[in-house]
Amino acid sequence: MQQVSRYISPRILNLTLSGVQRFVICSAKGADAHSSIFYSRTKGQAEQELEQIGFSALHIMHPGVLLGAREESRPLEAIVRKVSPTLNHIMVGPLRQYRAILADHVALAMIFAAKSDTTGVHRYVYDDMERMAAEEKEAVTQQTQAQPTSETAADRAVPAYTEEPASQKS
Repeated sequence: MQQVSRYISPRILNLTLSGVQRFVICSAKGADAHSSIFYSRTKGQAEQELEQIGFSALHIMHPGVLLGAREESRPLEAIVRKVSPTLNHIMVGPLRQYRAILADHVALAMIFAAKSDTTGVHRYVYDDMERMAAEEKEAVTQQTQAQPTSETAADRAVPAYTEEPASQKS
């Protein structure tokens, strides 16, 4: 993780030199450059570096636990992913922003943000990402209604999950 923080700026800077004005990234809820927790600190440092680049628009997603199939084996995280959907129901008020969210929904929210004309730095939490994902899926559905097929463009843009273990994938 620390390696990402050290090398992200030169790579991203090359994008700005190429004329890229908008950047969208999935960070994490709790990202803080001054955190004592390594993961949160490196996510926060990466966000700070991105802000310093000066994109006309920087959209930062702050999901809680990401739900969906993963290639890596993380036993503790797998347990958290199993109980998170149940916990979502009791996470109300200020705790809503920590709810687990489908990775597909974060991806749709990122697409929605990338298409946005807003400028500046924007951070999004659970409710924001769910709203943006719903709006993006609706927009894609409306675009494809004139072209009936067996699947919508939204389905093609975000592949369906399979809970196939990484060891069985080729």
